[in-house]
Amino acid sequence: MTIHPYFQQMKLAMGGKAWDSISSLLIKYRLKQGGLTGSVEQLRSVLSGRYVERFRLGMLSGAEGLDSISPWSSDSNALHRREQDKSILMGASNCAYLHCLAYWYPERWSANVVDKGIVHKNGCDYYLLHITPDGGRLLEYWIDANTMLLHMTVEKSAVQTVTRKYADYQVIKGLLFAHNVCTSVGDTQYDRICELEYVVINPEIYDSAFEPPLPKQHSQIFRDHTTSCQFKFQLISNFIVVGVSINSDTTLPFILDTGGVNLITPEAATVLGLKQEGLVFGFGAGSDSINMQVTEVKTIQLGGIELKNQVVYVYPLPELADAHRIETLGGILGYGLFRQAVITIDYQRNLLTFTRPDTFHYEGEGAVVPFLFNSNIPEVRGSIDGIEGVFGVDTGNTVALVLNAPFVSENSLMAKYHPDDHTTGVGAGGANSELAVAHASLLQIGGAYVHDLAIALAQHSHGALSNPYLAGFIGTDVLKRFIVTFDYSRQQIIFQKP
Repeated sequence: MTIHPYFQQMKLAMGGKAWDSISSLLIKYRLKQGGLTGSVEQLRSVLSGRYVERFRLGMLSGAEGLDSISPWSSDSNALHRREQDKSILMGASNCAYLHCLAYWYPERWSANVVDKGIVHKNGCDYYLLHITPDGGRLLEYWIDANTMLLHMTVEKSAVQTVTRKYADYQVIKGLLFAHNVCTSVGDTQYDRICELEYVVINPEIYDSAFEPPLPKQHSQIFRDHTTSCQFKFQLISNFIVVGVSINSDTTLPFILDTGGVNLITPEAATVLGLKQEGLVFGFGAGSDSINMQVTEVKTIQLGGIELKNQVVYVYPLPELADAHRIETLGGILGYGLFRQAVITIDYQRNLLTFTRPDTFHYEGEGAVVPFLFNSNIPEVRGSIDGIEGVFGVDTGNTVALVLNAPFVSENSLMAKYHPDDHTTGVGAGGANSELAVAHASLLQIGGAYVHDLAIALAQHSHGALSNPYLAGFIGTDVLKRFIVTFDYSRQQIIFQKP
């Protein structure tokens, strides 16, 4: 396999043949982001592309990796999962391509490389290459025409463009490494700065080093050693609202949201005396980004459930609370809760049932639909009026079905449905989700069928509703036609007729 001439010159500039004997790398960086400091450590198999990265940033910590099976991730609360969303799989392939230096050794990970010529930017000349690794997506690769060193990569993920800039190259044992790597999503306040601390050349590695941590055998969230509990909820403007106590203090209303993360409002955090730190980037259905902070709570209690020592996000929800008339809204409970129990939602009786996963057995006649994880959101295969797609299932979506802008455009749905109304969606991700409203005949989700439903067609190009890998989000107006069971441990959703 041939190596592009620019890559050949780049290799010579960075150490030449010395790279031929490199089989693995252990790299540690000092980490700065959003006013927080910490560290990140990367272990790379240069021959195969497998990798694992562990970080700590203030209260936040986590890991992600690629073993011989698939990419995986672990969050601050030690919840692990195999990543299965198409966008994340493509991003992992891009990382593997870069980590195994396949631009110099194309036999390790093949890719399509297109020479885009010289680009003049900010007074400098760069050689621009478009690289699409096998299983990956387009990656812009900018090489400084003067030094022949990597200057920048640009990659468009599902909902944002990620730019990494490399600077301050220094020699370590005959090899050149960038001592400063800045990762940006377009707003400097969220920039992730990695400063090289040390490099270990050819550390001994084992297959197990790249594997995710073992999952928890039993859920520890059930109080009084029970295996199941039930309690009532309120359905307010199609939100599931439950009373939650933080650190055994005042009970506040929280929204139960499969599409969300665990978070509390700044007002609740202040009343509870919780330390808030950092500035964390997030996004939701709207086109606005979310400025979040982080805090740690000792206990989260609802019904017979208790989550201990949880790292949660802090974010104001005034538009959401005001629009849906939820007084003194305390926050949202999402993936961090659903991941640890089988949760059945009976909308007819306003009843929640939590069951320990290892004791749950379903013997009913409902439709058992498998799902994959789209980060923290369950996604299922289905179709709307015969048009197939992948849909997120979101109890925080108050309508029946919201269709993402790329899916709407690709399938000419504005012309197909002739929407007769428009609305503005209100959510945690910004209050400017412009939606056209229409009606569809049939939504099919596995063996579950929903006839005559309202649909909302997204029309903007930012936020979760701009994701080209997802058709849209199934919401409460569909879910409340069923008794719905979310079993994250087995990756299945059960739709049972009341």
